[in-house]
Amino acid sequence: MSNEPREGDVVADKYRLEALIGSGAMGRVFRARHLLLGHAVALKFLHESIERDDLRSRFTREAQSTMAIRSEHVVQVFDFGFLPSQTPYIVLEYLEGQDLRALLRERGALPVQRAVDLILQVCAGLAAAHAAGIVHRDLKPQNLFLVHRAGGMPVIKILDFGVSKVESRSQSAHELTATDALIGSPAYVSPEQIRDARNVDERADIWSLGIVLYMLLGGDKPFAGETVAALCASIVVDPPRPLRDRTPGVPAALEDVIFRCLEKRRDERMPNVSALADALEPFASTAGKASAELTRSTYVPRAIATTAAPTATPVSVLDAPDATMTATATEAARAAREPSDTERAAHTRKRTVGMLVLVVSVTASAAWLSSRFRAPEQSAAASTSPTPTSNMTGRSPEGTESGHVDGSARTLVTSTSTSTSTSTSTEGPPQPARRLRPVARPASAPKAGPKKGQVDRNGVPILD
Repeated sequence: MSNEPREGDVVADKYRLEALIGSGAMGRVFRARHLLLGHAVALKFLHESIERDDLRSRFTREAQSTMAIRSEHVVQVFDFGFLPSQTPYIVLEYLEGQDLRALLRERGALPVQRAVDLILQVCAGLAAAHAAGIVHRDLKPQNLFLVHRAGGMPVIKILDFGVSKVESRSQSAHELTATDALIGSPAYVSPEQIRDARNVDERADIWSLGIVLYMLLGGDKPFAGETVAALCASIVVDPPRPLRDRTPGVPAALEDVIFRCLEKRRDERMPNVSALADALEPFASTAGKASAELTRSTYVPRAIATTAAPTATPVSVLDAPDATMTATATEAARAAREPSDTERAAHTRKRTVGMLVLVVSVTASAAWLSSRFRAPEQSAAASTSPTPTSNMTGRSPEGTESGHVDGSARTLVTSTSTSTSTSTSTEGPPQPARRLRPVARPASAPKAGPKKGQVDRNGVPILD
């Protein structure tokens, strides 16, 4: 006989379940009432049939993460416990309203000012979460719930921190647990989250906010794909579809802000919710400007570590398989550990020269070995030919282009040549290995786009 909770049950001798208000693969949600205080709450139960430790940890993490955040724009957690059957439950703030997905289905694209005001409220909630070291990782319209204050003022509540990532002030970025799963909803996750859900920071939430704002203004997503794999490939490779083609009334400057949130390389993305609030404020109402100010006053900058590599002994937080993030430090600490532009440029030149020397050395060795095993008539013919001169371009006498992927460093090495040219290669420096600190190109070098031959294990091109 099932011990699943049902209407009329009393939980923990104080919460009477009144009505089932939601159900899914993970569990069910009831409206309940406190027997002594009389106020309504929501009780969220994990299905008793779910025994996987990672899913139970996710449920616990939702309660712990949400409890750590104090914001009007984040749903409140009041309690957590277990039924006699050891089924966990969370006692949450009871909300009446609709999520943004339902709002979009009902009304379609929103006016600019209203859409911006809603996103600025989300920024205020995320400012509190990010200040607490928590990255949501699953922001989407379904997790943004719209309620109304007594006076009719709309208020956004951020829901479901179940796949959030927690940043500990005592950990460094390389102290990460292993997981091969894609964390989050594919349509809303950032390129770096697709490649490695452990290797994310608050800029992953910035990406998701850009997707949501695009949808509020355009009525549809900026990336598409018939399958999850195709969608992920589009997110990693394709530019977002122009928003103003869908909604010409959107100001070009606002479209630029959204596309800054959707930069593939997170170092080029809007850096944090405070900066995003600043950029959105010109398009907001008076209430929206107040949300922008709340965001700025709440947000606490946290240093972003990018040099980490996995260690042999990963550390787990909150008993979750994927619940760690980056190290905490001040802005001064960030400046101390990050090389200057001059240092980066010098390092890049050294790597480039080193690679070219290696290519030339290998080519020369191959030529010497080849000459040792030539037939006599071939050697005689060669002796009457002009002696080829080597150069630092790695060019071949036939003028053909060849390329290969160095699997150890995930680097595309290309050489193109003619027998008469002596100009240097225009290719940028080789890309670094995955999860290592990206080496910045010299300021004068053009941006290098994604190389078609460079792919990750799952077939998704590597960008950084």
